[in-house]
Amino acid sequence: MNLGTASNLAMAALGSVLLLGGATACGSNVLVNGDDDTGGSGGTGGTTTTTSITTTGSGAHGGGGNGGAGGADSCATWNDEQGSYSVTLRFRNDSGWPIYLPAHCGVVLYDLQADAGGDVSYGFDPFCLQTCEDLQTQPIMDCGDCAPTSILLPPNAVRDVVWDGTGLRSAPMPIDCWFDPYQQSSCPQILAAEPGSYRINANGYGSCGSGACACDASGVCNGDATGTEAYADPTQFTFPGTALVEVVFGVCAFPCPS
Repeated sequence: MNLGTASNLAMAALGSVLLLGGATACGSNVLVNGDDDTGGSGGTGGTTTTTSITTTGSGAHGGGGNGGAGGADSCATWNDEQGSYSVTLRFRNDSGWPIYLPAHCGVVLYDLQADAGGDVSYGFDPFCLQTCEDLQTQPIMDCGDCAPTSILLPPNAVRDVVWDGTGLRSAPMPIDCWFDPYQQSSCPQILAAEPGSYRINANGYGSCGSGACACDASGVCNGDATGTEAYADPTQFTFPGTALVEVVFGVCAFPCPS
């Protein structure tokens, strides 16, 4: 599916979020039974891999204090929350072919949803993000966009992305809480994820860019992921309690001929 292009996310209700999905041609749902309450990344469970690179899925946003004309107490409701538990999402390529993962500003994009539904977006794009808390003490930034990028996932390789257990939701903050008194609209607020069942859908592509595509040593490539689409097996897990979730592009990820 198409990726949203992030531009001036503080003016929008949410950051740019990749919406991925679709049925997996030859894969099956993977249920991860989590019983590890230590957080962070876990082992591969006997999986043979040749490459492992760790990135962060939702990066830090600009810090902002409490305040605004309404004062700290009245505006604290719209401050950001911290995640209570981190989960390592391990993307693994068992397809036998190189896969280019969609990315924005060098950060892997994926679709993470709560099975219970709701209006919170998980796995959000952190580029140029100003939250309601930031906008209590900062003017709105006018950000440019990043150059097109994708992430190379070679055959038999893995790439780890850390989800910090938070999501993004649009919040109508009162005018008295805004640093800019002329800005009267909703803003994105970071919330701690609720306990429950979550599902990851991810896709990749068979090539990179419209012409020559160069990738650096970390696997970041200078072009959008493009070409034949590959689908990872939809993966379900329980939060909190699951420290490591494997998102596998299987042998029929591209998919297999019928």
